[in-house]
Amino acid sequence: MRFPTLDVFREDDQEQPLWVHARESMYEARQFVFKQSAESPGKYFVLDQRTGTKASIPSMKNSQKLEADLSHFAQTYAPL
Repeated sequence: MRFPTLDVFREDDQEQPLWVHARESMYEARQFVFKQSAESPGKYFVLDQRTGTKASIPSMKNSQKLEADLSHFAQTYAPL
């Protein structure tokens, strides 16, 4: 059984991190942020618990752009 090692955060109005969710892969984390940011735009980032690496993920403000980006992302970065 795998446990999520990537924590997804969103910055609040005072730029403080708020934990939102955990995912097992960067692919899943990005899909989650794209969907979540359509309803709640803002600054999102992922923190890898294993390596301590932090990666920003841009939020989406337009649902049509979200659909197009998710489709492109799925085709380009689909897991093997």
